[in-house]
This record gives sequence, C-alpha cells and structure tokens, in this order.
Amino acid sequence: MPSSLDVDMSDDFVLPPKAAATAPPPQPQRRSLLLSPPSLSSHQELLTQVLKPHDRASTDLQMLDRIAAGLVSLPASAYDVVTILSDADASRHESQALISRHVIALLVQAMKPGAVLQSHDDQLGAIDGPEKTEYILAGLTYQPGHGFVKPDHRTQDQTLTSPAAAACKPNAKRRRACKDCTCGLAEKIAGEDRARRAKADSALQGLKLDANDLSEVDFTVKGKVGSCGNCSLGDAFRCDGCPYIGLPAFKPGEEVRLLNNDIQL
Repeated sequence: MPSSLDVDMSDDFVLPPKAAATAPPPQPQRRSLLLSPPSLSSHQELLTQVLKPHDRASTDLQMLDRIAAGLVSLPASAYDVVTILSDADASRHESQALISRHVIALLVQAMKPGAVLQSHDDQLGAIDGPEKTEYILAGLTYQPGHGFVKPDHRTQDQTLTSPAAAACKPNAKRRRACKDCTCGLAEKIAGEDRARRAKADSALQGLKLDANDLSEVDFTVKGKVGSCGNCSLGDAFRCDGCPYIGLPAFKPGEEVRLLNNDIQL
C-alpha cells in the first residue's frame, strides 16, 4: 500500500511585521513664572481665578515681596515667559514699588534667551518713563504688544559671523566696485584715488630733478642744498662719498673751471 503524502499549503514567503512608526521627539515644555504682589496673595479667590488658565505643571508662582527681600532664589535661564500679576485692585502700584533695579536684574537672569517679560494687564512698557527705562537698561528690548524681550545673543553672533558675499571679500587684487554700487565702495575707492593723486602732486611740486643733476648736490641750481651743507668748504669739511672730493672750495652757485677751461661746477 503506497505511503500517504502530506502537502504543506502554508505560504513560504512571510513578510516581516511593520515597524511601528517612531514618534517625533517631544518638544520642550515652555515654563512660565507668575509674580504675585502681596495684596493678590491675600485674596485667594482672585489668585485662583488668575491661575486657572495656566498649566501648573509648567508654571511657577512666586511672591514679589519675597524675591525683593532675597528670601527666594530664581533659577538661571529657566523661564520662557515672566508675567507680573496685577494688584488686588487691578492696578500695578504695589508691584511697581517692589520691583527695583536689583529685582529686574534677578528676573532677567532667570529668563531664557528670547524670553518675554510682561504684565498681566499688558501695559508694561506701553508708556515712556522711568519704569520703561529701567527695563531697557537691564538689557531688555521693548516690542509693542509683547512686552520686554531678552535678546538672543546666540542668533546675533551667528549674524555677525556670517560669511561675506563673494563680491565683497577683499583679495590680493585691487577691489573694484560694482556698476550700480550701493554699499559705498565706489565712493571709498574714489576718495583713496584722489588722496593718492594729491599726495603725488605735492611731492612733485617740492623738488624736480633733471638728468644733469648730480647724485649728491648741485649748487648751481637755485634752491638745492647738500645734505651736510659743507660741500663748498673744501675736502676738510666734506663727508665720505661727496662728489666734490678733490675739487677746491667754491662759493655756492659759482662756476668752477679747471683743466682745458671745462666747467666742472
């Protein structure tokens, strides 16, 4: 009796399971700092209403009077938004009295680069005055509708160190301005050319020599003097290399005739 055969009907090609899609890395949570004046802290219902729209997991609440007294230390470069809450009567008189130049410096130190310092009523810095000046002197910049912003010096450094355009890079050759130059290079080159030309003209006006001039001095030409001033006094007074060595003393400007009646000077 023939042996029975078992047929395997399963699929030999098995696809690997799909890899689970990798989730994007979580974005860092923005941290906020709320600064409460003492009058608001004493009204629990008002403070609770102010805190309601904020996520307490990423929001810190500090009392302004404790910061001003040095009882609380703020972490450095920790907050993206710093908000000064209004007083219990919706004004900022109490907070303005507590925020001194020292307190502003502590707040700026606790802000991240690019962080915002604002008031709950959006009026901080809206009016020019001593208060606005103090925040600007602390290194903040005012942006209407946003409050005071801490400059991001990292971005500024990248801007300052950005490579110059190829056409503006100085090289070994003489720089040439573009046809429609607007950066001031054309005016600068023209000014350098005028200064160089004026200097050369003044040098030519000072002294003009011709081919018959002696290498050291020629007293027959008015206005020319020797470097030592003793050439006409004789060999005893002449320096080494003087072209008049061996010639008799003479008066500046007179012709000296020697052998064959040739004019020597």
